[in-house]
Amino acid sequence: MHAPTAAELMNVWESGLRQGAIDRALGLLEAVHSEQSGETLAELSIGERDARLLQLRQALFGPRITNTTRCPRCSERLEWESEVAELHVKDGKTSTSELCVEAETYRLKFRLPNSRDLATLCKDEEGINDRRKKLLERCLMEASTSEGEPLRIEQMPETALQAMVQEMDHADPQSNLQINLTCPACGHCWEALFDIVSFLWAEINNWAERTLRTVHLLARAYGWREADILALSPHPQADLCGDGEPMRDFLDSLIERHADVAPQIKPRLPSIFEPEVSQGELDVAAPDDNAPAIEETDILPSRQVTIPTASPRVVESVQPKAARAPTVPAREEEPSRKATPNESTFPLSPGRGRG
Repeated sequence: MHAPTAAELMNVWESGLRQGAIDRALGLLEAVHSEQSGETLAELSIGERDARLLQLRQALFGPRITNTTRCPRCSERLEWESEVAELHVKDGKTSTSELCVEAETYRLKFRLPNSRDLATLCKDEEGINDRRKKLLERCLMEASTSEGEPLRIEQMPETALQAMVQEMDHADPQSNLQINLTCPACGHCWEALFDIVSFLWAEINNWAERTLRTVHLLARAYGWREADILALSPHPQADLCGDGEPMRDFLDSLIERHADVAPQIKPRLPSIFEPEVSQGELDVAAPDDNAPAIEETDILPSRQVTIPTASPRVVESVQPKAARAPTVPAREEEPSRKATPNESTFPLSPGRGRG
């Protein structure tokens, strides 16, 4: 995996502003997997694609993530922290090869959905049921009876199709990561879908806006070029290594999360006025040291794989905090003097001489 520079990541961000979720995910992977073609990356299963995006997220912003969401019952804003490693489902058998399942007297051969399948669905203005059926048609490679008689998908009973979807879920659990949450305010329990595509893009978008602000300030004050300023920015250097319910839940999560639907879980994004600390290879804002302690609970992916992490807490502040100007220590005034011809009144960009 090739670690992107700040300039490369900025280019991916600019291109992604005009793209949807699927193209953004593939654009990020193409930037860090230059040894693989875009076609090859598009054929990765959704779980394998998301696992690689999790690795990229850890390389860029560090191993810890701060999540936010709202309780669907009382609308309280919740916040909790977790490790990126806890979101990796290690017991899945993600594969792009053929899968087989037998249900009653039917035999089905199929493959896992990929980004190309979902991109085709997003172009259609059809309902969720039609999209689900079309996704199954694209993934189904062969269907027959136990005697070998070939069948079309319209001839398959609902139980056989449900068995096919359940096998997809078991083979690729990383693509349907559900997190069990409990609201501390009202006690409501629910499952929220964690979408690494929208989560990571929100963080990259926030980083890009903060970086552009820095570029503007330095260019305006010192006349530096954007390329020189981005070359100073931190960038990755490490080598990265129930009766119809399963069908509706698994396929709906795949279709809806790639149709630009508002994500259920979002990152906590710092404002431009917060101080920056380096958790990963890119600068992020420092966490609030006055935040209450966080307890423990579980993250449950689609097949109820228990992973320890942190429980949500209610964010106390309802109104946004006013930005505080940084405190500048007083200093004695020095007598003003004019710069001599051999002196520079502006600092020079590192590595560059006077032109």
